[in-house]
Amino acid sequence: MKYIFSGWTGLLLLCCCSKAQAQTASSYVVATAGGSASPAGYTVNYTVGEVVIAGFSANPQFTQGFQEPTTSGLPLPVSLLDFAGAVHQDYNLLQWRTAAEKNNDHFDIEWSTDGLQFSSIGAVKTKAENGNASGELAYAFEDHNTMQKVNYYRLKQVDIDKHFAYSPVVKLVRGLYQSSIAVYPNPVTNKVRISVKGNTDQLMVQILDITGKEVLKARPLQGTETNLDLSALATGTYYLRCSQNSQSELIKIVKQ
Repeated sequence: MKYIFSGWTGLLLLCCCSKAQAQTASSYVVATAGGSASPAGYTVNYTVGEVVIAGFSANPQFTQGFQEPTTSGLPLPVSLLDFAGAVHQDYNLLQWRTAAEKNNDHFDIEWSTDGLQFSSIGAVKTKAENGNASGELAYAFEDHNTMQKVNYYRLKQVDIDKHFAYSPVVKLVRGLYQSSIAVYPNPVTNKVRISVKGNTDQLMVQILDITGKEVLKARPLQGTETNLDLSALATGTYYLRCSQNSQSELIKIVKQ
């Protein structure tokens, strides 16, 4: 805030305070919400709150009073449950779910090679009627235009009024396997599905706990979808290890 006083003589006392309630000296309020006032020939320019003249004498006292607003958390336009990706032979697959949507218009899909500079590569319209939904909705996007080894993706959720928010970033690394594997959903409640394209010779899939102990394993077949039942496992973090021709890669899985 800024005060400018002209033609002033005597002692000037300024008091700034924060109170639970706005000041009640209504009979002395000369103006509110910013502006200027000139009581008794003196000029006060102000930008915040209300100027209150607390008393007139040879040494008038000016008090700057304001009320601190009460704020509360506002619900986010879209509640994102998860956002994950999987590498396929010909494309990268992105999948995400929302728990609720409010005034949502669409999702822009943004891509990067370094995780810093992103560009838009497509958009997915909301499935929510008139942009509003209270139940779970699932979305997917296929990126067929990248053969980069390392790829970063994020969602830009755009409201009807053009406000937007970003999702966490997903990193996909295209491995050196002769086959490509998609693992979903993740997080998983009961069964995790493993879809394989390409050569599956010598391909082995294992579920490991956080100590590295094998708790499940499977040998997926090309062109089929393999289901691994995780319902008997405790909730927590596991790793799906894909091994083929002396190469292996770990994919983190969260069991809910």
